[in-house]
Amino acid sequence: QYDRLASEVGLTAGDVMPVPLAKFIVTTGVALYLKMLIVDNLMHADLHPGNIMISAALFDQEDAISSVLHPTNQAIRMAKAEVTTGFYGHITLVDAGMVAQLEDDESINFIGLLSSMGAGDGRSAADSVLKFSEERDYLTKEQQEAFIQDMISYFDESCRGYCTDVDVGEVLRGVLGLIKTHHIRVDANYATLVVNALCIEGLAKRVCPSYNVLDAAKPLLSSYRTLSFYKSKSPTVSLHETRL
Repeated sequence: QYDRLASEVGLTAGDVMPVPLAKFIVTTGVALYLKMLIVDNLMHADLHPGNIMISAALFDQEDAISSVLHPTNQAIRMAKAEVTTGFYGHITLVDAGMVAQLEDDESINFIGLLSSMGAGDGRSAADSVLKFSEERDYLTKEQQEAFIQDMISYFDESCRGYCTDVDVGEVLRGVLGLIKTHHIRVDANYATLVVNALCIEGLAKRVCPSYNVLDAAKPLLSSYRTLSFYKSKSPTVSLHETRL
C-alpha cells in the first residue's frame, strides 16, 4: 500500500510511512527473524513481504492515521505527517506450511556466518560457509584455503563488523559471488536462509533506510557467539545448552 502511495508522488515507502510504524516494522521484523533462527530453530521458506501481515493500533491522531491505513485523497499528506505519540501492533507470518525445522548444524553454521559478519571475521565466516553442504570432501585443502583467503580479503574491505555501517545485503551478495567463483556447494536450506536474510534487509531498507540490520542484531548475535563458540571460534556441536 505504501509503495503505491509513494510511487504516485515519486517517493519511497519510507518517505510516506509514519516513523513509528516504520520503526516498528524493522525492529520487530528483525527480532522475529532472529528469534525464529536462534531460539526456535525454525525457518520460513518463503519470507517475502506478501507473507508478512501487520495489524496496527495507533495512539491518538486516529483520524489522521486511519486515512493512511485506508487511503483517501488526503492519504499522502497524512502519511507524511509526523506521528509522535507512539505505535502498537503485531506482525504475523502467514503460509505456515512453508515453515521447516532446522537441524542444529544448519543453525550453527548459518548463525556462525551472521555472527562472523558482526565480528568482521572473514576466516570464521568462510569456515561456516564451507559447511553449507553435507558433502565436505569435494574440495582439496588448497581450494578451501583459496576460498578462505578471498573471504578474509573481502571482509577486510567490505565487512569490518558492528558499527562500521556494514551493508548486510551487499556483503551477502559478495559472499554468494565468492561461493560461485570457488564452486562452493550450498544445500537448499542454507540457500533459503540467505534469501530470507536478504528479504529482511531489503524490507528494512525500504521502510527505514537509516536502520542497520547488523547493528540491531548485535546483542543477540554477540551473546550467541560468546556462548556457543570456543576460543578458537569453532562452533559447538550442539545448541541445546546455548539456546536463549
